[in-house]
Amino acid sequence: MPLILIRGNYLVDSDIILISSGVKELENLAFFKICLYQNKITDEGAYSISQGIKDLKNLSTLIIDLGKNNISDSGVSSLSQGIAELKNLRKFKINLQFGNNIDGKYKISDSGAYSLGLRIKNLINLTDLTINLN
Repeated sequence: MPLILIRGNYLVDSDIILISSGVKELENLAFFKICLYQNKITDEGAYSISQGIKDLKNLSTLIIDLGKNNISDSGVSSLSQGIAELKNLRKFKINLQFGNNIDGKYKISDSGAYSLGLRIKNLINLTDLTINLN
């Protein structure tokens, strides 16, 4: 059975910590879609998502939409660490576009993109990949 979490309103890191702790318990989950577009999630929330998904060893499809949040290269790096643990992943889509780019603080740079690419390159079962950054 898939788990789909649809876009929320004004969610913050503490909300993501709660969601992630619940997701962590779904060990047999194969399909996970989490749409958290346009909230107030920061690098801490990205880290929490990483911790929530990293042990989902049966996950074959992961779709994450974190567009229009406050996530920087550090958050992308944290998130990609958890994704790298998903060795059975076949389909992966991630949206990190249009961060709340105040003074460039939440823009995903080449460094963040490199970090993501470096970690997902070893997902040998991956056949469908979509990455949307800035």
